[in-house]
Amino acid sequence: MSAAAAVESAPAHDAPPPSPGGGRRVGGGMLDPKQPIYPYTSNTNSNGSSMAGFNGATDFHNLLTVFAMLAGRYLPMACVLALAGRLARQQPGVGTLRPQGINFVVLATGAALILALLNFLPALSLGTIADGLT
Repeated sequence: MSAAAAVESAPAHDAPPPSPGGGRRVGGGMLDPKQPIYPYTSNTNSNGSSMAGFNGATDFHNLLTVFAMLAGRYLPMACVLALAGRLARQQPGVGTLRPQGINFVVLATGAALILALLNFLPALSLGTIADGLT
């Protein structure tokens, strides 16, 4: 028997055993703590992407996913409504920008344009940089 055949037929003792939750094992048996982060983040944001090898088919993971979805969707809505209610109760002061006139229109339009550009400019600039490097 050749050395190559002996290596191929040898059992793989260094492979970590599968975990009950489906997570990847690191080292010699400890579960990788980063493994469940992406699936829960994906479920919270209703991204709908794959679980990346995470087996969440247990009651614990299903319930935790439900609570993550509820917190990720309704908690921001409740915070925005609370902030809107607090701002609606405030009386206009001396330095308040009135929502009439050209000042408000220019500032609101400028803020919207800046936020839109901040969303798209990184991708546009990275594409240009990538073309320049190739």
